[in-house]
Amino acid sequence: MENLPIEIHPEPEIITPEVVGYEPKPSWWQQFKSRALFSLILGTIGLILCAVGVLLTLSIIGAAIGIPLVLLGIGAAVMAVILFLGGGNLKVISFRRFP
Repeated sequence: MENLPIEIHPEPEIITPEVVGYEPKPSWWQQFKSRALFSLILGTIGLILCAVGVLLTLSIIGAAIGIPLVLLGIGAAVMAVILFLGGGNLKVISFRRFP
């Protein structure tokens, strides 16, 4: 088996060029709109979780699920307020599709 002719064709090392460009930073209005929209969605989810949790705590059996839902809803609502007031930079990630 060691005497069989073997043809080795090494693959050339070709580095495909990446398209690197600087995208303009979104305007403050676009940042505000996206931050407000995301905080509105998060706050709505938090309030819904609180409402469902309160309804479940009306029964003793449902309190085991309802109390954590209320706490989770309050946490989501607080996170929405922090996000809306500007608690950190909002990173913009853009995806590109190359032909």
